[in-house]
Amino acid sequence: MIVYSDLRPGNFVKTDSTGKMKLLKLSLEDLLSIKSGKLEVLPVLIAGKWLMRFGFSQNETFAHFKLHPVYVICENGGWYFVKRQIKINTHPLLYIHQLQNLFYAMCGEDLTIS
Repeated sequence: MIVYSDLRPGNFVKTDSTGKMKLLKLSLEDLLSIKSGKLEVLPVLIAGKWLMRFGFSQNETFAHFKLHPVYVICENGGWYFVKRQIKINTHPLLYIHQLQNLFYAMCGEDLTIS
């Protein structure tokens, strides 16, 4: 389960809808339901296909994903934002909502699915 304070509108999470996992893009109403305990959500693991859906392009040579002006690389099972060959985050990102939130904090824009 994810802590309510780690989420914001637009984050992608999973929810168990009648025994079947469902992808959910959070709304403000969803956040209020999570806060009140009416809705439980689970994190979505970061994978290359998610990065591609967000518009990152993959560089086959270096195995990183780029969305100007930052790169995302995978090291030791976690994901890191890199700018000018310097890791921006010291703790690895594991989940889509973490990636979305840090990207927003750095760039002031939401990651959107293309």
